[in-house]
Order: sequence, then C-alpha cells, then structure tokens
Amino acid sequence: MTALAAASRRLGRTLSGAAQASELPAAARIRRCLALLFGVYASVLLITSLSRGDIPSGASILVAFGAIALYMNRGGRFLRDWLPVLVGFVAYGAAGSFARNLKFGVHYLPQLDADRLIGFGTLPTVWLQQHLYHGSTGPLEIATTLLYVSHFFVPVVFAFWLWSSGRGEAFTALMYGLLTACVLAETTFVVAPTAPPWMASEHGLAPPIHHLFRDTLYDLHFSKAAEFIGNPKNYDAVAAMPSLHAAWPIVSLLVACRYGLPRPARLLLGAQFVGVAFAIVYTGEHYVADALVGVGYAVAASWIVRRVMSRTAARASSEERSRILMRVANATRAVRNSESGQTLVEYVLILAFVSIVGIAGLTLIGGDVVGLLSQAVNAFP
Repeated sequence: MTALAAASRRLGRTLSGAAQASELPAAARIRRCLALLFGVYASVLLITSLSRGDIPSGASILVAFGAIALYMNRGGRFLRDWLPVLVGFVAYGAAGSFARNLKFGVHYLPQLDADRLIGFGTLPTVWLQQHLYHGSTGPLEIATTLLYVSHFFVPVVFAFWLWSSGRGEAFTALMYGLLTACVLAETTFVVAPTAPPWMASEHGLAPPIHHLFRDTLYDLHFSKAAEFIGNPKNYDAVAAMPSLHAAWPIVSLLVACRYGLPRPARLLLGAQFVGVAFAIVYTGEHYVADALVGVGYAVAASWIVRRVMSRTAARASSEERSRILMRVANATRAVRNSESGQTLVEYVLILAFVSIVGIAGLTLIGGDVVGLLSQAVNAFP
C-alpha cells in the first residue's frame, strides 16, 4: 500500500508538471508552430492532388483537422475520438478490397426494372440526360460533379464541427452511423453485387447513357481521378445498391434532427441530400432504386446506433444506481448491527460533521479544483 501511494503521488506530480508545462507560453508557441506545420503539410497534399489531376483524399482532410485540433490544444482528444473511427473505415476498405476478389454474379436487371417502374416505362437517368445534357460539359455537369463528391466531404466536415463544438454524443452518433451504414452496405455488395446504369448501358441492357461524372472529370483536367472512376481494378465498381452517396447525407440529416441542431444546418443538409440524389441519377452512377435503398440503410444504421447508445447509457446509469444502493445498504446494515443507540447518534453526528466540513472545504477551494482538473485535461494536447 505504501508503494502504491508513493506511485500515485509521483503520477500526480508528473501530471501536474505536464499540465503546468503545457500552459507555459513557450509550450503554447511550440504547439501552435507544430499545428501550422501540419496545416502547411495538409495544404501541400491538397495542392499536389489538384495539380496531378486528382480529387483531394481523405488523408489531407484529416491532417488539416488534426492541425486545427492541435492549435486548439485538443490534439490528444482528436486522436482519442477519431482514431477508432478511422480504424473502422480502414477495415471497411480492406473488406471492400476482399469483396472484389469474390466472383459472385453481378445483378443488372432488378434495379433496372425497378427504375423503369418508377419512371413509368422510362429510365430516369435516360430521361434526365435526354432533356438536360447538351453533349458537352456545362455548369450543370460541374455542379453535379461537385455534389457527387460532397457526399463524403460534407459529412466529414459536419462531424468535425460537431466534435470541435463539444457535441460529443452527436459526433459519436454521426461517425458510427456512417460506419454502420458502410458495414451493412458492404455486406450487401458482397452477397449481391449490382451494376450502375452506365455499366448496364455498356452491356447493351439499357439505352445509351453518358458516364457524365467521368467525362466531366476529364473535361475539368482531373485526368487521374477520371481514370480511377469505373476501373474495377481500383475499387468495387459493382457496388451500386445501396447507394452510400444517398445514405451518408441521410445519416447526417437524422443526427442533425435528433440532436436539435440549428434549423439552417438541417436545411443545408436536407438540400445537400436532394442535390446528391439528383447528381447520382443524372450522371448515371446510380439508379433511383439504389438511392431509395440507400435511404433505408441509413435509417436502419441510425436506428442501430441509437439503440446501442441508449442501452450503453442505460447500463452505465444502472451500474451507478447499483453502486449507490450498495453503499446505502452497507451503511444501513452497519447501523442496524450497532450495539446501542449511542452508536447511531455518534454515526449521525460524525456524518453531519464530515459533510459540513467537506462542503465548506470544497466551496473554498472549488476554483482551484476546477483549475487543476482543467490543467490535467489539457496536459494531453
């Protein structure tokens, strides 16, 4: 016990010293310089990707977020909160790579027939391209391309805003909702791979459909990104249903509604979903049926995460109540087993005295306690 107490004191002194060191002006300057260096590195990654004709990767976005978190003296919390989600998405990507090696039969007709039913005999993608596409890249094609890639960037930026603004529960619901939707979708991709409209058209199963997303990337000189699109060697090209492009915005919107985010945020997320849904159908990347199923998967994923979070919170609350009841029961048992009423009187007096002294002491040093706790938290930048 003596050794344990000594170790505890040494740990306390270490944490206290680290906290004080982290608050020193020199330490703050070093931390901000490192944050600026990471910010410059993220900018270099971004510029390099654009100069090579590629779309910025998620790595550059995460490095930029890490730089901001480090500048805010929250680098340690950033790693703690974002690393588990990042590992989950890496595992999801590895599962997708494995799924490409499985030779299950690709489905072309079910979703095509469903869209013909939705379009009263005409494929919505064909109808949109016949009425809106004029044979060259214009403002509409550029806008739909931006909307198409926003399905990834908007939820990630939204997640960082939730995290940095202290909405930890909403951040958890969003990130694990996105991950759960990906896991559910990947299971479907493995069991029942489905082809997008442009691929069905290439196989002669649908009327001519322009692969507008890829063509627009070529016209905008994003040649490396364009070469990536549609190449089965790069990603699972037969993973059209459900559409994660539709699922991710819905997960974001559901989180915004559930946690009472400001009305402008909810409206923007709703508008983004409508724009993404239009873009994926117009560009020939997804059927309307893919988008509808994607919405269903998003709702299911959000429900699963909400149930898990509710049960976890309920279990923690139940365990806390059990501990309190156990303490009360032990105290009651001790009083009941007392040999005389004198023991009861002494017990009550001692308890009252300790309570009064404790409350008075905490009142006097309350500000110092809060300060020490704050320093201990900030000791992990």
